[in-house]
Amino acid sequence: MSLGKRQIAEKLIDVENPERRALIQALADSNGRRNDEAEVWELQRARWRQQWKSGWWLRDAEGTWSRQT
Repeated sequence: MSLGKRQIAEKLIDVENPERRALIQALADSNGRRNDEAEVWELQRARWRQQWKSGWWLRDAEGTWSRQT
């Protein structure tokens, strides 16, 4: 990926991250699991992983990005 495209992608991710955090907080709150946000993140990542298409990128709990095959 070129530097310009990477910068654009990073800006888009920066815009989406607060929305993802808000989603996880809302899911945790609605399930009475506010103190278990890390587990809620893992459950949501697993759900997203099942929906991902080949070639899409996914970031794991450690922050490492991988391309889905």
